[in-house]
Amino acid sequence: MQDLPLIRRLELGLVAGATGLYAWRRLVAAADAPGTFAAVARAGGVPAPVLARDLAGYDPLRNGTVPLVAGAVLLLVAWVVFHYLAAPRIRRADVPALLLSVGVTVLLAGAAVFVHYYFKRYIRFRLDDAGAILGLKVYGLYRKRLLLSEMVGVGIAFGVYELGSGAYYALHEKLSEAYGRYFRYGSYALLAVTGGLLLSLALVVVLPDPLWHPGPAADGLLAAGTFLLGYALQSYLHRALPAGGALPPLRLVHGLPGYVAAALAGSLLLWGAYRGWEAVHPHAVGGLFAAVAGGAAVVVYLRRALGRENLRLQTQVSAKAAELDSLRAQINPHFLFNALNTLYASALKEGSEGTAEGIRQLAEMMRFMLEENHQQRIPLVKEVEFLHNYIAIQRLRLDEKRGIDVRVNLEAPPDGVGIAPMLLNPLVENAFKHGISLQHPSWIHIALALDAQHLYFRVHNSRHDRTGPDPERSRPGVGLENVQKRLELLYPGRHRLEIQPTGHDYFVSLTLQYRDGHP
Repeated sequence: MQDLPLIRRLELGLVAGATGLYAWRRLVAAADAPGTFAAVARAGGVPAPVLARDLAGYDPLRNGTVPLVAGAVLLLVAWVVFHYLAAPRIRRADVPALLLSVGVTVLLAGAAVFVHYYFKRYIRFRLDDAGAILGLKVYGLYRKRLLLSEMVGVGIAFGVYELGSGAYYALHEKLSEAYGRYFRYGSYALLAVTGGLLLSLALVVVLPDPLWHPGPAADGLLAAGTFLLGYALQSYLHRALPAGGALPPLRLVHGLPGYVAAALAGSLLLWGAYRGWEAVHPHAVGGLFAAVAGGAAVVVYLRRALGRENLRLQTQVSAKAAELDSLRAQINPHFLFNALNTLYASALKEGSEGTAEGIRQLAEMMRFMLEENHQQRIPLVKEVEFLHNYIAIQRLRLDEKRGIDVRVNLEAPPDGVGIAPMLLNPLVENAFKHGISLQHPSWIHIALALDAQHLYFRVHNSRHDRTGPDPERSRPGVGLENVQKRLELLYPGRHRLEIQPTGHDYFVSLTLQYRDGHP
């Protein structure tokens, strides 16, 4: 989308503006804090020399301005690195660059948290047992375990924002494709409303120091962190588990312990940050992990159930469309077969046995297209027979003694093996279309083999770019793209289609896995 770069720049401006606005509010409050506390203490009868002594360790610049400004700038830069460098690499699975950008994000966020809490100082009243003000106390919150807790909180905030922005960009792309420029204005309006809300929150909301101070903020961070852990685990399981109830692949078996360990470590960090690293009992961490894993399992089950229903509906739609196409193609088929039978008899009468055989094979192909092609499954024997007829007709126009080599090795399939119709022939059709040249040496090698669990189909042909007029260019036939889509619908998780083109040859390999004796 052409407007996405502009939206991302506007997003950066909004986030930077909200960060600056919030930092400015905190700076004003920090600048007013010494005078406000001192005025209240003087009204309570505390002598001025005592207040001066109590505030002697407070430097407004070092303990107020620098921690806030430096912390805000470092945190904003950390967000920029994470949002614009790390997050896109998560979707692209670019592991080395992802680790580098995440490492830089952690260093910057850690520096922001360290500067803020190491130099920041706060003021409170010193009270006697009766609650009377005795003076002021300057103190800091810096603790090593506090740094770890705040880093967890910053990571949760980054993750929640990333999910929200990712959902917005995905919605923007889909709706803009559907509604064009009319939706673009609505998208800008939504961005303006979101930006206004963000700036308003920066003017109203005051985040506690520390973030995990007991209260609504800590509870919200715990809930958000639990959601993020569950989301990450269910996303991995949903992508890794095969479709259609097949056995889990080795990559899932090998990778799952690592993800479980990461989720367990995340549960430990989350609960430790929530409890201030006090009373972090194993049963509490285990309970949080059980909630994360259980929620992830439920979401994966629902997503896969919905996916199976969508797949079923798509398959029905595809089958109905194929049936409709087949019905449209049946324009007086009896006339066509009668005409072919007449031509077949005439060719035999004239002694042209080769032409007669070609007409017979063409008639068989047409019968297949009219009677079998609309079925969801047909015997593999019929698909192979159709291949033999198609290859034989193609050979009629070739002179295999003049630099053209066509080798066919189709293993006879056993009874009871079925396949979706017209999955194999487009691969052969593509080979004859692009692999044969009457001016250059050409070759096509076709092989079909089966074992107890798999069907293996290979087509390897020479490749010749067509420079002259091509009457087939505007009528591409079924095509490899159509085969790929049908395989994804009909054989999810049970096929592998590999296409390896080079400048001089083209290799296609299709492997189908059987299910209960049927691929």
